[in-house]
Amino acid sequence: MIIIPCELIDYNGDALRELVLRYAQEWALPEEFIQWLDQANSFCSTLVDRIVTGYPRDEVAKLEEELGYHDGFLDTAEHFYLFVIQGPKSLATELRLDKYPLNVLIVDDIKPYKERKVAILNAAHTALVPVAFQAGLDTVGEAMNDAEICAFVEKAIYEEIIPVLDLPRDELESFASAVTGRFRNPYIKHQLLSIALNGMTKFRTRILPQLLAGQKANGTLPARLTFALAALIAFYRGERNGETYPVQDDAHWLERYQQLWSQYRDRVIGTQELVAIVLAEKDHWEQDLTQVPGLVEQVANDLDSILEKGMREAVRPLC
Repeated sequence: MIIIPCELIDYNGDALRELVLRYAQEWALPEEFIQWLDQANSFCSTLVDRIVTGYPRDEVAKLEEELGYHDGFLDTAEHFYLFVIQGPKSLATELRLDKYPLNVLIVDDIKPYKERKVAILNAAHTALVPVAFQAGLDTVGEAMNDAEICAFVEKAIYEEIIPVLDLPRDELESFASAVTGRFRNPYIKHQLLSIALNGMTKFRTRILPQLLAGQKANGTLPARLTFALAALIAFYRGERNGETYPVQDDAHWLERYQQLWSQYRDRVIGTQELVAIVLAEKDHWEQDLTQVPGLVEQVANDLDSILEKGMREAVRPLC
């Protein structure tokens, strides 16, 4: 069999194969069956690239009237899609890909596709959200139509992310151009707060590698990626213009950040100490980021600027 999982985790085929073989062993299934599982089947890792914004609440009545029935599973997605499968070339014949005009690629290694998607599309989302939302915007489309916020994101991509990726620059720039075009899609209302889910974890996996690579390569911190970290820490206050908003993350970390911001408001700690505590969390960052030269100081300076001037004025020099 050829098994094609679609879970949104890294190398999902390898993960599924490991779990299937583990359970076969734990359930004491026949050794011949385990050998068949291992040797006669292909577990293909996959990567999907498509912006899906969820249930179309504002349009559901109109859509159901057109359809003639109630559909509780309506969803909204952009027209663009890409499905990459790491597997044997024969898979194209098995799936009859030559018969249909589908944007499905069969490749030997999904790593380059994963790296550019995570480092450009996902990282751009993660950098954009706390900056744009605290600047008073609510959707990705609004942010990309805002000259300053759009400039911030594009400079982060082209000046700080792409230069440290080990992939052909022309391919990366072409992909980045397509991504920003997709972000501007006027028919996709991608809520910033929905992208903000687990923001700190997303920063660690999507932006931190490029931030550290830039610091190592140039001896200086990439200004916009560092500012995005400060904006994310500020975002975890859960308040914009006097109104609260939901911050969605692991309960343990939410409690921790709420405690730190409470201590800041009570003047128990200042911004530099707050930042140092956040960056020292090895359980989250998988390293002590206070050891990165200048990072605590730069993030604290950016955070001070955000708190004192507001997001708009604080981000303007980086646009």
